[in-house]
Amino acid sequence: MLAPGELETAAKTSRLEALGIIFDADGLHDDGTTRWASMRRRCADVGVDLPTTPPSDGYIGQTSAGTRFGVWMMPDNTDRGMLETFLLRLIPSEQDPLYAHALESVTKAKGLNAPFRVVHEHKAIIHSWLSWQDAPGAQLHEAVKFRLLDPNSTNADSFCRWFRQLYSL
Repeated sequence: MLAPGELETAAKTSRLEALGIIFDADGLHDDGTTRWASMRRRCADVGVDLPTTPPSDGYIGQTSAGTRFGVWMMPDNTDRGMLETFLLRLIPSEQDPLYAHALESVTKAKGLNAPFRVVHEHKAIIHSWLSWQDAPGAQLHEAVKFRLLDPNSTNADSFCRWFRQLYSL
């Protein structure tokens, strides 16, 4: 969506009632503040004036054409992280020992010179944990679909409220 023309094209889709953008706070070289500022500049191109700092409950407003427009910065509009950071917070409490083992395994792998970037540590942890589920190696969307993660976790409340409000669900 940050690429020139992408957001403008999406915002002009006929009969569009709502447009939501979800992006990670952490990129390879950015932090949440920098990424929010980049998104803020891009949203101005479709007539949306995002606040200077991300609202803790996400942003919902309107484009200059009157379309509901929302922005959510993963994991929670405040913390550094990404989608995987958010999903780690949805691991059911009965899985805490297995989560702890995944965290320990990833830490040990990094100590053994595993080549993943530090910014991707949460990706390594969630995929390690998923590799020990039934069925092993589920993709992230499958982990939600098959309820390996707890969609009713209070850690998902703010995001779910934002999503429901944006899409009038």
